[in-house]
Amino acid sequence: MTAAPMQAQLIAKVRTPLSMFDVCTAFSFAYTDLEGMLPRAECLAALVGQSGHETAGWRSLYCYAFGNAKATKSHSGHYFQMRCWEIENGKKVWYDPPHHQTNFQGFLDAPSGAKALFGLLRRRYPQAWAAAQRGDIITMCDRLKFERAPMMYFTGDLGYYIRGTKLYAQQAAALIVDSPRLVQPMTGEEWDAFDPKTRPL
Repeated sequence: MTAAPMQAQLIAKVRTPLSMFDVCTAFSFAYTDLEGMLPRAECLAALVGQSGHETAGWRSLYCYAFGNAKATKSHSGHYFQMRCWEIENGKKVWYDPPHHQTNFQGFLDAPSGAKALFGLLRRRYPQAWAAAQRGDIITMCDRLKFERAPMMYFTGDLGYYIRGTKLYAQQAAALIVDSPRLVQPMTGEEWDAFDPKTRPL
């Protein structure tokens, strides 16, 4: 099957790896630009965690696609293509370009990619976005999978997705403790409750 006609411009698949600190910083600025305020610490950790799971700790981050969101025919801007799989009828099915399943939203810089991911989550997955505000990773992942079923954000195993997101969120939380300017001010007690060294996510 050939790729469906796209409004967006096809760009080359380019690896754009970032450090966790760079991702936390980009996400903090993007969130502030979108919501008009700094994110809460638990929110930033949850959002960074989800992106980390999607991109294998940003080692497999391409074209600043922080959430590996698919590009539909109505997507404007840029997109790239890469081999991927989906779970269909309980089986893993691989797709190769130019199949439309291999179309992913692409961006030219980190701020644009972060803002687009948050805009997508807030617009299409409001329940998941609301859970992210609370730092509720289990509900966030559950809603990403089932809120718009059968149009799922991801088709893989929910438990695996939650575990991966929690892993990266806990790492992000440790970084955020050392970079408090990225999030809303908190009291000493709130920081103690958030610090992963004393409270696992």
